[in-house]
Amino acid sequence: MRQSLDLLLTREGVDAARIAFVGHDFGAMFGALMASADQRPKVWVLMAAVPTLAEWYRLGKDKLPDAEGYAATLGLYSITDGLAKLSGKDLLFQFATRDHYVPEAKALAFIGAAPGPKTAAFYDADHDLAVPAATAERNAWLLTHLNVE
Repeated sequence: MRQSLDLLLTREGVDAARIAFVGHDFGAMFGALMASADQRPKVWVLMAAVPTLAEWYRLGKDKLPDAEGYAATLGLYSITDGLAKLSGKDLLFQFATRDHYVPEAKALAFIGAAPGPKTAAFYDADHDLAVPAATAERNAWLLTHLNVE
């Protein structure tokens, strides 16, 4: 992901001061991990994610030979530590009220791990957040926070 930013910034017409990161599900989780090492995006939109990798990778797998070891290993990659490093960044969190993968408590834990001012919204939608209100609000928020007219 960091190399993708490197490449993007070599492109003609790309304004380094107007880079946004937008991620849904794993994209949001990996974006939070990237924030631990690279904070070049000015604004961050993170949608429909949970605060730990282990629970996401275990989804639908009731039994693992060493579930505790597995969780401990994945715990080395801390999504919440990445979110904590987003201090001073403009943040938008979007979640769904009918998401069977991300219960409200997990969404609130994800949002709560990020410091400072942030915008969080919940929509009457399922996990994909494919409702016009979410798209419209995300687009308007990005335009405003990237100072695009």
